[in-house]
Amino acid sequence: MGGLLRLVEALLALTRFTSGLGAALRRGGIALACLSIAALLVIAAIGCAVAAFWLYLLPLLGDVGAPLAAAGVLVAIALALLLLARRMLRARPSHAKEFGGDAVVADLARLVKEHKLESVVAALTAGLVAGAPAAKTDGPK
Repeated sequence: MGGLLRLVEALLALTRFTSGLGAALRRGGIALACLSIAALLVIAAIGCAVAAFWLYLLPLLGDVGAPLAAAGVLVAIALALLLLARRMLRARPSHAKEFGGDAVVADLARLVKEHKLESVVAALTAGLVAGAPAAKTDGPK
């Protein structure tokens, strides 16, 4: 009987884990949209800053020197971003043990393997309950 209770507990934990996934995906999608808009706004701001730099340098460096200086600033920004990306790709991931859905699924698989008969009875009961017609609450006629 204890094995069946542990199986039910594992199933409930798995249900809680999967129900939280939908909310997490929704929040992640909203965050991704916000990040995309923010990235576009930063790109526009950088473009405005380069244009202002160009206009500032125009009387100082002339018609040829100002665009070259603005292009040099853009190349410097691009190189800095490339070096940052290279560093991020070469960073070693931490090997911290994850506590999440994998542990719940592994525990559930172990419990089902150990208690096959109880699992079959639980699945059969769940199927009968799910497939039973809904009781009408209209009252007696």
